[in-house]
Amino acid sequence: MAAPVSTRLARAARRPLAGAESLARLALRTERAGTPVQLYVVLNAECDLRCRMCRFWQGVYEEAGRELLSLAELTALFDEAADRGTRSLILTGGEPFLRPDLLDVVDAATPRLPFVRLQTNGLHLDAAVVERLVASGLDVLWVSLDGVGEMHDRIRGREGAFDAIVAGLERLAAAKLTAGARGPQLFVNVTVLPENRDALVPLVALAERVGAARLAFHHVSDLGREVVAATEERLGAPGAATLQFSRKSASGGRAPGGLPAELLEAIAAARARGAVAIDVDRLLLAGATTRAEAGCTWPWGVAMIGPYGDLLACQSLDGWRLGNVREAPLETHWNGRRYRAFRAQVTAGLPVCAQCCVPYRSVADHLRSSEHVARFSAGRGLRGLLFPHPA
Repeated sequence: MAAPVSTRLARAARRPLAGAESLARLALRTERAGTPVQLYVVLNAECDLRCRMCRFWQGVYEEAGRELLSLAELTALFDEAADRGTRSLILTGGEPFLRPDLLDVVDAATPRLPFVRLQTNGLHLDAAVVERLVASGLDVLWVSLDGVGEMHDRIRGREGAFDAIVAGLERLAAAKLTAGARGPQLFVNVTVLPENRDALVPLVALAERVGAARLAFHHVSDLGREVVAATEERLGAPGAATLQFSRKSASGGRAPGGLPAELLEAIAAARARGAVAIDVDRLLLAGATTRAEAGCTWPWGVAMIGPYGDLLACQSLDGWRLGNVREAPLETHWNGRRYRAFRAQVTAGLPVCAQCCVPYRSVADHLRSSEHVARFSAGRGLRGLLFPHPA
């Protein structure tokens, strides 16, 4: 008879780092989880760009008659998470700057949680905003760029967006220099599509010029009709996957032919200079369609909360709700019936999990990740190491 999971966990924990991998794998077989390592909070349901690979701007998160979580509710949520040991927070949207109180939300978050990242399309970084962000204690400002000039504007659906974003990033760099501040660090995220994969080399130099700490290349999260249908049928939950990204394509989330040699050479040269850390989704290197790794850590480490307080299963299953923080504290839901059932489904295997944009990384992969190191420098402990949350 096999030893109980608790016994196997204890044995794995006594081994060196090689055993940490085993510990993480064993832990992912359980339906219960410790305190979330990270909160991932969707602050609003609207966006002012029209990105071709995203459906958020089409109103897929909007629900008439429901109120967004207020500043007071968000502050209480941050307090609860901090009291329970959560160390990291991602604030995102939609476009979060369309919330008039966004900077107040940031000011409420930064004293309470050791690591706070704000994700934005970068269109709203005027002088006053930048000055306040520099003074806020925000750790990371995360901005998307999918090319230079017209290429970015075409993908993001707004003429002049690229120039406006770069001007804002230059203001951020100048404001940090004036204040003698290291933060917020700038992370630039690139979604690699068939139409831009051969036009991304200039982004490497641009990231260095505006003082980015990290440049990351990801493939598009387009799960495909068949994968979505199979997942929803298995869950018995029509509409579970995925609201934000396209459910109409048959691409199946495949990477667009890997990265061209010229871009790989530019990345290697930039890494050698050491001016900016560069992370590349392994699918873009291997050209594979699935990930054969230990398994997704999201359900055990990340609590994703929608704009109205709903606990959303994950980014790929953001139509599957596991409770609401207005009805009961996060802790009550986190190991409640619905969350435990979700973890059991992920452990058993879901079709979307093999093609999700969230990397299935090993412990060793996360130790090599610049963002992972930056987050955990705030202090996470062993749980955070074993349950490294997605980028």
